[in-house]
Amino acid sequence: MNDDSANTAARIEGQWKCDERSSIYNKSTLEIYTVYITIHHADSSKILIDNFYKLGENVQVEAAINRMKLTIPSQTTFDGYIVKGEGTVNKNYDEINWTYTVDDGSGQTDQVTAVYTRGF
Repeated sequence: MNDDSANTAARIEGQWKCDERSSIYNKSTLEIYTVYITIHHADSSKILIDNFYKLGENVQVEAAINRMKLTIPSQTTFDGYIVKGEGTVNKNYDEINWTYTVDDGSGQTDQVTAVYTRGF
């Protein structure tokens, strides 16, 4: 991992507010919810996001860091959701803009955009 990516990981670790827009629900979520980002315990070039897509605080999704870009490789959460996508951290490290897909196995994949913000 390069120094820029290490800096990004350290600067984005912590609690964030998430506001999503969903193709299935066709609007912003009715409530803004909290996610928590930690540096991956086994690989410092990755982060873990708790409560991704409001799946619960015990559900983690992994993302790789390349400077200010985040990539969620296709992965299946332990409760069966298939997720993948990407995000970009802004230069002040206080906002992350995401686009991702979530497949719950129903045959309809949710296309989601989300904004994570700091400032509680």
